[in-house]
Formats: sequence, C-alpha cells, structure tokens
Amino acid sequence: KYYSPLIKLHSANTPLHQKAKLEIKATKLPIKYQNKALLATFDKDQKVVAVGGEWKDGAVKANIINFGNYFITVDTIAPEITPINISKGSNLSNSSTIMLTVKDDFSGIAKINGYIDGNWVVFDYDKKNNLIQYKFDKTRLTKGISHMLEIVVKDAKDNESRYKCDFTW
Repeated sequence: KYYSPLIKLHSANTPLHQKAKLEIKATKLPIKYQNKALLATFDKDQKVVAVGGEWKDGAVKANIINFGNYFITVDTIAPEITPINISKGSNLSNSSTIMLTVKDDFSGIAKINGYIDGNWVVFDYDKKNNLIQYKFDKTRLTKGISHMLEIVVKDAKDNESRYKCDFTW
C-alpha cells in the first residue's frame, strides 16, 4: 500500500554528495498506521526497500542519500525469530551457546533482548548472518536444571516478536 504520490527526484543512479532531508505529505494514511509510516524507494530490481523516517505533522520525514522515486508506505510485519539449536524442552548441557536467527524484511531490526529465567542476558548479534547467540555463563546460570528462555525482537517501527521455550543446561 502506498500512502502518498510517487515523488520523482532526478535519476536513481545519481548519488547525493551528502544526505538530504525529504518530507512527503501523506494521503489517506489511517491514524492507526501513523507510527508505522516510513519512506520507501525501489532498488535496481524494482523491489520496494525501506528508507526510514518518522511521522510528524501529516508527513513522513527522512534523510536520503540518492535521488530516485520515493513514497510513503507502512511496516506492520513483525520480525521473524527462528531457533537453530534450541526448542521446547531441549537439553543443551553439552552445548556452549544458544543460537537463533532474527530477520526483518523491511524496516530492519532495531532492538534485541534476551532473558533467561526472567533475567536479561547478552546476546551477540551478527547482523550479516542474522544470527544471535548467547554463550552460557556458569556464574549466572545453574547447570543441570530447567531454565526459561525469552527473546524479544523489535523492528524500526516497533513491530515485535517473542520466542519462549524451556530448556535444560
């Protein structure tokens, strides 16, 4: 869905020397989507790609780095969380890490939080491979008992996914 006219700025193959501010007024954007609105453009294969931006005073404002065609759209789809080496009831006593993939196909991953037994733990994020990983810490976790993992992932437009499972380590 497009919530503005298509704004054509010169040629998409022409980069800017520095970032430029672009503001596009919305047309018929429902109130419930205002916090999900962002600017988008097309890549060389004509696939829609997010540029970003924020809703303010009836328009979306963002910085752009290229000329091209721009419009307002919304991101309402939550990121995906896919477990790699963990599932409900898994025994990870012979593992040194918990691994999952996280992906967001539009506005991008903005925040990742991991909790074990309700306590926040550090997950390393390999953005290139969409991989998050927690290395077990003997000083924080008791070995040989059941634990509860919760992962919370938000994209740049506050769409949220959660993954929960119990495991033994």
